[in-house]
Parts: sequence; structure tokens; C-alpha cells
Amino acid sequence: MSQLVFVKDGPIAPGVLCSAREEPHALGPAVSGELPLDMDRVSLPAGTCGRIRIVFSVPVRAPLVVSFWATLSEQPFPRRYQTTVVAGTTELVWPRSRQAITALQRIQTQEAPGGSVSAEFLKWSAVPSRDADPLLCGLYPANMTGPAIPGRMAPLQLRGAASAVAVGSIRADDALVSAGAYAVRVRTASDVHADHVGTALEDAAAGSNVRLRLDIQPGS
Repeated sequence: MSQLVFVKDGPIAPGVLCSAREEPHALGPAVSGELPLDMDRVSLPAGTCGRIRIVFSVPVRAPLVVSFWATLSEQPFPRRYQTTVVAGTTELVWPRSRQAITALQRIQTQEAPGGSVSAEFLKWSAVPSRDADPLLCGLYPANMTGPAIPGRMAPLQLRGAASAVAVGSIRADDALVSAGAYAVRVRTASDVHADHVGTALEDAAAGSNVRLRLDIQPGS
């Protein structure tokens, strides 16, 4: 499974793990939260993907169910998604997974959140990853014939077989995190907030290539 992400800086060479730079774009003016939220016919910038950030001017008074009618990068048809924010919340970023929104139609709540509410689209653009990147979003496939060019959309692989350079000793079945653009390392106890890159398929010594089962998932 792959998704297309705009290349912001670059170029990005084949085999490079990419992270998402998020650029906020307001989805209209703030609206009153004294009535249930109903943002209908929401449109995103053409040819983009990313996440939604909802900001509540006052903490949410009670648990609030937020519904999104959206298309996600790994679920390429529109459907309704729901998430619950706890009382006291002042900000919601959705989705939390590595999936990105590619189309959005509506944002709705059944209860009034109070205060005023504003919504932003956090537009993704691809840049090479850093060590333990907090928003890793894919791998520019190693079988591409050339680099991904700035100003173009690049296909990023989210799942499947991949290879990278081992930083430190790696054993088969080790959980891996990013160690920079081309490299991976073993997940440690301190990596609680680091994105999971995948699982090693073989043993590897420092500096050698290691095959891995790519499975990009967010940190806690």
C-alpha cells in the first residue's frame, strides 16, 4: 500500500525513509460551539493529503464524539469515522494513524462543545526522516528509477518488504525505528514516542544492509 505525498525539499533518493512536514491551512473562520458542530461541504487543497486539527477555545465540557466524513490514504473510498475526545480537551488532531486524509466532506458533533471552534488542515509534505522521527510517513521505494523531485508528488510505501542500513547490531524479529534517512536501529525502552518502522527479517551487523518488514505505525 502506498500514498502520494508532495515533496517539499529534496530531492529524495530511492530507499529513503520520509517524514511528514505539516503546514496548517485554515478551513474557514472559527464557528460558534454553543450548538453542535456541523461543518458541511469542507474542501481541501487539490492534490494534497494530511490531517485535521480542531481547536476548542474553551476545554470540552464532557466527552465529545466527533464524526468525520472522509477518504483516507489506505481506505480509498469515503466513509464516516468517529473519535471521542475526553472532557477538558482543547485540541484534536485526526487521524492518529499513518493514514492521511485525501478528501474531506463533513465534520460533525452531536453535542455542543462550547466556546468557539476552528479547524485547520495540516497539509503533509515529504522530507527525509530524522532519528526517531515523530511523524514518519513512508519509504520512497528503492525500485524507483530516480529521485523524487521537489514540487512533485512522490509515492511513499507504507507496508511490505524493504531494506535499510543497520545502525548497531540487529537480530531477526527486532522492532525497528528510524536512525536517519537511510538507516534503522533497534527500538529501545526510551523510544516510547518514536514511530515504529518495521520488523527485522534477518540478523545484520552495524553498517550492513538489513531486510525488514515495513509497517509504519505512530509512536505513543
